[in-house]
Amino acid sequence: MLFRYRSTASRHGLALAIDNGACWTDQLEVEGGAGEFSYPALIGVDGALYLTYTWNRKNIAFRVLREA
Repeated sequence: MLFRYRSTASRHGLALAIDNGACWTDQLEVEGGAGEFSYPALIGVDGALYLTYTWNRKNIAFRVLREA
């Protein structure tokens, strides 16, 4: 499971891919739009994913993802 940028030319958009980079099919768009998202870090604990990343180089975003 990996998080990736949705574009190779910029850091706009952040998405989850569950195939370990085999074909990079997006499973979940975490962020989209014109913001810049950098330095994603992902930790899995007790069935949940904890994601942090910088947003526009000014703030740190934190998301908790659970399987529905």
